Amino acid sequence: MLHYGKRLGGLPLLLRAYGSPFPRALPFGILSVVVTAVCVGVDDIQDSLRTSFLHPYPFQIYAFVIGFLVVLRTNHALHRYMEARTNVELMGSKWADVVVMCVAFDSFSTGDRASRWPWRKGRLVRNDGSEAFIARLVHLLSLLHAVALQHLRGDEELDNLVASKPRIDGGPDFLEKAKETPAESPRL
Repeated sequence: MLHYGKRLGGLPLLLRAYGSPFPRALPFGILSVVVTAVCVGVDDIQDSLRTSFLHPYPFQIYAFVIGFLVVLRTNHALHRYMEARTNVELMGSKWADVVVMCVAFDSFSTGDRASRWPWRKGRLVRNDGSEAFIARLVHLLSLLHAVALQHLRGDEELDNLVASKPRIDGGPDFLEKAKETPAESPRL
């Protein structure tokens, strides 16, 4: 990410050569100045230019070309934005896939499904911390996703990351409590 200094009213930014479009655009600007100076300096060319721009046809050509270029540039910018947005969405779905796969592997090895296999009977330990593992995994991967989005946004400082507040609904065992006492459970 480029960091620009804002001292002296941005003048160093205008005079900077690295990353600036001015060195590439300067030859075209000089050519335009030379053509304009020749057109203004020679009286025959000046008179023919005055008479040729009395008709609206040259303006229509310029308007058509400039309008087409503006639409083309806007279309390319929109395409780049949509491609970046699609890739950010894909990144988020891959983080969700990681969580789902880890939870599936954990539930198969230690959860209710593990008791279905005959060689696991008797060796299954209940309440072995799977819920804590899943909660920690979801927390870490959501934090990883948040930091990745912050990096894409270009934030260098992590001061805007704050600790999460405690849940008002009672936490992960809220649904179990709600099943026990359905009349007293608050609405979600």
